[in-house]
This record gives sequence, C-alpha cells and structure tokens, in this order.
Amino acid sequence: MKKKILAAALVMSMMFSAVACDDIGGLKDKSVDGSKVYKGTEYTSEVKLCDIKGLTVAESAATVTDEKVRETEYLLLTNTTYGALDLTNIGHKEGTVEMYDVVNIDYVGTVDGVEFEGGSAEGYELPIGSGTFIDGFEDGLIGVNSGETVALNITFPEDYSNNTDLAGKEAVFTVTVNYILEFNDETINTVENQYIISRFMMENFLCTDTITSAEELENAIKEGQRLVSIASYIVPTIIDRSEVTLNEEEAADYVSKVKEVYTKSAEDNGYKFEEVIPYYGFTDETQFTQYFTKMFRSYVILLKIAQDNNITTTEQEYQDFVNMMIKTTTSRQYLTTSDYEADYPKDATIDDLIVRKVYKYIVDTVTIVSDEEATSFESVTTGEETTEAAEGETGAEEGETTAEGETAAEGETAAEGDTSAEETAAAETTSETAEATE
Repeated sequence: MKKKILAAALVMSMMFSAVACDDIGGLKDKSVDGSKVYKGTEYTSEVKLCDIKGLTVAESAATVTDEKVRETEYLLLTNTTYGALDLTNIGHKEGTVEMYDVVNIDYVGTVDGVEFEGGSAEGYELPIGSGTFIDGFEDGLIGVNSGETVALNITFPEDYSNNTDLAGKEAVFTVTVNYILEFNDETINTVENQYIISRFMMENFLCTDTITSAEELENAIKEGQRLVSIASYIVPTIIDRSEVTLNEEEAADYVSKVKEVYTKSAEDNGYKFEEVIPYYGFTDETQFTQYFTKMFRSYVILLKIAQDNNITTTEQEYQDFVNMMIKTTTSRQYLTTSDYEADYPKDATIDDLIVRKVYKYIVDTVTIVSDEEATSFESVTTGEETTEAAEGETGAEEGETTAEGETAAEGETAAEGDTSAEETAAAETTSETAEATE
C-alpha cells in the first residue's frame, strides 16, 4: 500500500544526487551579493526542447482529495525511513474511523472464550489499511466511533505461523477505539520531528518550506500532492516530445556511476550487484543499462530546461539540504558534510536540487484545462516512467530496513517469510522498474 501511494510522489525525487558527474560536463557557479549561486552541470549532449508553455494538463490531475491528504498524513505518521516521529504529544481526534487513520486501541482476543498469549494489548497504535493484523481486523474497525467497543469475529489463516495452535481457529477480538491520532502543533515543532517532516516533504513533494503548524502541514501536503500529480502527467510528455542527441561517453559514464551506487548498496548488505538487480525489477545488466541510459536522457532534458530558464540553487540551500540528510539518514551515520559528500558528491547533489526546482517550474508553466482539452491527459499511463530514477538513491540509502516481530493478532509481514528484510524492502520500493522499461 505504501508503494502504491508514493509511486507518483517518486517522480519528484531524482536519483541523480547519488551519481558523480565531475568527469564530464562541468558545474557552473557564480556569486551574487556574496552568496554562491550554482547553475548546474552543462552536458554536451544536444537537446531541442519542446514548447513547454504550449502544453496543457487535465483538470483532474490538479485536484487533490481529502482522502489523498489523509493517506499522506498516514504515511508520515507511520514513517520509519527517515527516523520515527516522536508521537508522545500527538493530538487525539474524536470521530469515525476511516481508511488511512491511525487509531489507538485496546484489544483482547479469545478462542472458545479463553484469552490466548499475545492476543491482547492496551494503547496499541494501529494504522488502518496497513495489513498489520490478520484479515478482517482492520476492516472491522472502519466505521467505528472513537470511544466505542466492538467485537470482531475473525478466523486465523490455516497457515498462520506465528502461533500454529491458532491456525484455522475462530477468534473473537473485543476492541475499544480510544482515539484517532492527529497531527498538532506541539508534535510538529519538536526539533527532531522538524527534520523528519522536512525530509519527508522534500523527498516526496519538493516542499522546502519550514512547517510549524498542523494547518501549514495540511496545506503543504495539498500543494505537494497537486504538484506531484501534475508533474506525473506532464513530464513524460516533455521527455517524449523533446529531441536529444546523446553524447555516448556522458551516458556511459552516468550509467557506470549508477551501477557503482547499486553495487555499494548490495555489498553493504552482503550481496553482489547481479544478485540484487532482480529485486529492482531488472532481468539482467543489459536491461539495467538500457533503463538508466533512458533516465540520463530525461535528466539532460531537465537540466536544459534549468539552463534556459536560469533555474539555480545556492550554497545555503545545499548546506540546508545536506544538514537535513545527515539528521535523517538512518541506514548509515554521517557526522559531517564531508562524510555525506563521500557518498554523494556535491556537484551531483546540486544538480539534483536544481532538477527539483525544474519540476516546480514546469508545473507553474503549463496550463490547466478540462480533461477533454488536455495535451498530456494520456500520460497518466506512463507517468511512472520518470518516477523510477529516485529508487536507486532510496534503495541504496535506506536498504537496511528491518522487520519487527508481531503479536498473535498480527498478519503476514517480512518476519514471517523466508525473504530477508533487505530484499523485501528493495523489492517493494522498486518492483515497478521493469514495467517502466517495457
């Protein structure tokens, strides 16, 4: 479910900051009022851009529903990728439980009227729609009011492995919904939570604003969802309609450095490159090369848009970004900027920051029209083509996800299967890649 929700958002988070490009092109910078401004790498690959200002996007792509906002808040509440939020002072909301709510519950499970080990808990925070508990448990709470107690009649799966004594047994769970979790200003404004929220919003929605209240968070999510949705429609159209004559040396150099990132991630987890690429959706190295050559073509187009429209970044923006990454990277420890730059060279990160701004420029430039009039409405079926570039950095940097144990009420997670946590995380994060290359 998480993969599905964030698939569109990944269009905004490019992998290119993981790749050094200092051997080719060249990072151009200048100083304005004493502050260093970076223009990004200038590649020699030739690009003829399509007419971006003449493109239109379907009105439906610019519409953000309340459910989408709730989905995003759900993901942020349950996020562990950038470090778990401190929810000690989280708000308590009264109301009716809906999909993508996180609820605080007390529950007691019985079989034939007798409580069983691991079947009870108090103050448990359950994300509705996560599949954490066995089938029927979470769905059974949808529509229940906070403060209400219900009895859920549930049958354990025949192959339930957490406690084989319960396999196939009928059980009754008596569940009290204490409250629904809700972001409040106090939770948002702790120092560590600020870093985590900033990273989440930057990676998924390109939001660089400092968020200090629950209202600001909701508004930022709405705007971020709108930006991501429009970009997922229009960027593939721009890529398709622009003409590029690739410098083969530049493209090969880029693919080589992408491979270095994947190889290092694999070796950090005890694998070889050829062993992990199937988990990223590639059948072999040839497909890997073809895919990232295509991604390089997209990247060159986006940087050309930046150069033609004077889209830049600054030293201060770079330092703020690196500081956020240092604070929120959980898979490895960075103490200084130099530590971070050893894995993610500065020039490539600067290019990444500029490309992120290009997406905002594109969204602000195109015209929103009715679905019937839109020039890029059909692109909804190919929108993931540009999303997958993010997955190299995401998979490499956060590849050490671990599975936690379950209570007897909980459903099937990575802890139950034979697949390692690292493999599961990699497969979930990047399994769409093969679809995009076909």
